[in-house]
Amino acid sequence: LKRSYAARHHLLLDLQRIYIPSDTMLYVGRVVPFCLILCIILLKALAQGPSSVSPSEEFVVRLVTSRYSGFEGNALQIGVTVIGTITRRINVQLGVIPYTASSNRDYLSPRMKTITVTPDMRLPVFVTIYLVNDHLWEPTERFGVVLKGPRSFIGEPNMAIATIFDDDVLKVKLDFSESNLILPESVGNVSLRATTMSPFSDPLMLFVICRQLYQFETPAMGFERDSNSSNASDFHGIIHPIYFQTPQIRPRHVSYTTTSILSIVDDHLTECTECFTCRLAVPYGTRAVILEEPSEVNILIQDNDVLKVKFSENLYVGEEDSVIEIVVEATNDFLDPFTVLVMPYSYQSGDPYKENEAKEGINFQLPNNLSEITFHPELGRRYSYRITLLNSSEVDKYFGLSLMPFFNASCDNQMLVEEEDRTDVCISGNSKLLYIGFNQSVYRISRNDKSVTLFFGLYRNKCGKLVPTENDYKNFRIKLKLNPSSAGTFGQTSEAGNDYSNRFRFTVGNQYNTAEITLKSPPVDSFTVQIYRYFAIRDVVKPYPNRISTRVVMS
Repeated sequence: LKRSYAARHHLLLDLQRIYIPSDTMLYVGRVVPFCLILCIILLKALAQGPSSVSPSEEFVVRLVTSRYSGFEGNALQIGVTVIGTITRRINVQLGVIPYTASSNRDYLSPRMKTITVTPDMRLPVFVTIYLVNDHLWEPTERFGVVLKGPRSFIGEPNMAIATIFDDDVLKVKLDFSESNLILPESVGNVSLRATTMSPFSDPLMLFVICRQLYQFETPAMGFERDSNSSNASDFHGIIHPIYFQTPQIRPRHVSYTTTSILSIVDDHLTECTECFTCRLAVPYGTRAVILEEPSEVNILIQDNDVLKVKFSENLYVGEEDSVIEIVVEATNDFLDPFTVLVMPYSYQSGDPYKENEAKEGINFQLPNNLSEITFHPELGRRYSYRITLLNSSEVDKYFGLSLMPFFNASCDNQMLVEEEDRTDVCISGNSKLLYIGFNQSVYRISRNDKSVTLFFGLYRNKCGKLVPTENDYKNFRIKLKLNPSSAGTFGQTSEAGNDYSNRFRFTVGNQYNTAEITLKSPPVDSFTVQIYRYFAIRDVVKPYPNRISTRVVMS
């Protein structure tokens, strides 16, 4: 049988589907299998029909290429060609399959077009598909082309992908009037707005990427951030998607704005001003998107929490030839290190301490590192240092210290120094003057008490404060007086003998001595006890103001 190339090809395929074992042929003989094969070939030839392929034709119909591309406003020429020789008219169909591109919106073509190929036709045959220029930005779009016809002569490639490139450009920028945005930490959320004046027809997703800034990246801003710090505590999220949804019909040159939210963390900790940058970014593979200025914004977050530092006391009192500890403390928690200066200051005229002002190097000695104190979060809120007192005068000497915030490169937030930004240090003199008196001005007892014990002693004036001191006098005696005298009698703590019941002798080495009073019944509502006589050198011991007498009150 003489067949064309395509017919023989299909017959061979049919013969490959028949499997006759050689041992069976030996038993049955050669006639039966030969007849079976011959019948199959004849039936196949009848099924193909005399009009499908001429015995002298060997050809296939296929597309010129499997890929086509073009810009909006142009046209694609889809080529159909024949490999081999044809002797008659052949009809095939070219179908267009929408994918991301849509018919009549992105391209103009019927879904199916019939192509007639004749022997005398010049090949290839082209079918034109017009690409619509809608003057709207849209991503790259695609549609498919397929060649259909009898399977006997459709060759490969019989399918192609057509790509439409957009000739429009989408210009996007951040909607901020300034490149540096200063916000308080309590702002909560920051709206990251992106704006475009370019019309577009398809949704688009961009990114706003936020990251921490350090000093070497922004030297003009004078900002420095600890490289170990984490932005996780300053704001939520690093990559923020921002969506341009398909807008409704709007006039040209009207801006379209979309927003993404950046959450700022208020940690209620005093810290340096945080600075981070947020910039627009285009996802990989997205073309024809131009980022206009400003496409990046620096956001400075100023801390709401005020850092307060102070001296722990308003007045420090120390003895001469001793070392006194000065304590500076922060009143609230802080996240970043900060530095304050401790500066000695001179008293002005009219200051009560001006007359007895101490001199550095003569009455006291400051440490070498006194001027600068750096607080670290891991070391706590308190910082202490020591000052050596050298006073050798009989009178008290005073000098002052003040706190001042130190704005250095490590932190530029404002620090408020409280009213205790100044303290005074008094160096107690070596005066021999003593004061005598009770330890408190009022004693309160119950009506059920049978007695009351009073405490009295000798005091020294240390920088305006009377403090009890140990008695060094062996024969120091005093007399106490009750008013009214009927309130009670003195007990066994007084000197022996009825005539000396109100006399008391100081015990050497004691800060306080006691006097016990036995109350009479019924008790009086109140009475006073007065030190009305003391036996000592007049110019050494003086009465304690407001403590030379005390009052006993029944509750």
